Amino acid sequence: MGGLLIAGIDPGTTVGYALLDITGRLVAAGSGKTLALPALIEAARMQGKPLIVGTDKRQVPGMVSAFAAKFGARIVSPPEDIAVAEKQAIAAGIAVRNAHERDALAAALYAYRHFEKLLTKIIYHLREFDAGTVQRVSELCVKEGMNIALALDIVTKPDDDIVAQLPKVLPQEERRDELNFIYSRLKRAEKEAGLLRQQNAGLQDESARLEKQVSLLAKKQQPGDHDLQRLLSLREERIKSLQSDLRSREQGMRLLQQQLEKYRTLLIGSNAYLVAKRLSTLGHEEFQRKKRILQLQHGDILFVETLDIINNRILEQLRGKVRTIIYRSRRQQWPMPDFTLIPSEKLSLIEDKYFVLVRKEDLEREQNSMETMRTLIADYKDRFRLARTHEHTLP
Repeated sequence: MGGLLIAGIDPGTTVGYALLDITGRLVAAGSGKTLALPALIEAARMQGKPLIVGTDKRQVPGMVSAFAAKFGARIVSPPEDIAVAEKQAIAAGIAVRNAHERDALAAALYAYRHFEKLLTKIIYHLREFDAGTVQRVSELCVKEGMNIALALDIVTKPDDDIVAQLPKVLPQEERRDELNFIYSRLKRAEKEAGLLRQQNAGLQDESARLEKQVSLLAKKQQPGDHDLQRLLSLREERIKSLQSDLRSREQGMRLLQQQLEKYRTLLIGSNAYLVAKRLSTLGHEEFQRKKRILQLQHGDILFVETLDIINNRILEQLRGKVRTIIYRSRRQQWPMPDFTLIPSEKLSLIEDKYFVLVRKEDLEREQNSMETMRTLIADYKDRFRLARTHEHTLP
């Protein structure tokens, strides 16, 4: 049995199939009038394990669904049925025997292109790992929507104190984006901490070497030896500079350690906290600067320092994705009817550069309170409107 596959299936009176490897290379193709689902499954199993299954139909055919379910594979279907001319263009230059195999090949290539960027990144970043690790990481990234760093640690570090807690969170689909976001920040902070440790070790070595040289030169110094005195002075200044740099870097290490603890608090106690992604304002410049880092998704919560700067185009982009906005200050009462606005002092928060951890029960209490208030106001307006209407209709 080979590695992971991307399958394309063209059901019908004559069934066609095509199998690609995760680099997009055609591994096998076939077709036949008597090709039933068990035979199709066996043909794929002989070549490897389908990870992704493609179809050229908007409505996923039953055979494609059943085939994907057998392997636990992701299905990729187009928003509209792929036209014949487009299928010919997609499959151009790759030899197959008939139109059924061509349609299956086009479906497989369409599915591959949907995940090509991710699969290419996995192959590149895991080039020093064995094929089994690449396969398991690819499955987690494609099937579970994990980022590469998270999937790799789950595969290679199952006993890590953080990784061991993740199975409690992974089944919660609504938390996946949060988990990926936090884990990527955690890995970046760990990398920065590692680099700082290396730099600190180098500075300490250089400082110790210079101190030793200064001690030796001081012993050799003779009265009136101005050149040696100047050299000693320069070395001492360099030592002071190194020690100052070390103190600064050690402070950076302490801050990074605090940051890592915040990430671990969220990942281990994920059921008690929610993530609010952080912005200074809702202005255009701030949003454009942070949007690549924050990668806002449907259902996200925002923490905004001040609601005094708001861009209407940014509100349009947030509408439908973000429902709740937590804010620190709000001097200007801009109308924001599509969002639940909660002042930060009403919540228990743990703050970080890019996000804020919000205690879940606090947020739910305030959201329920705001919804109750919104309902009461709407009810009051309806009653007032009815009363005015009744007043005008009296004789």
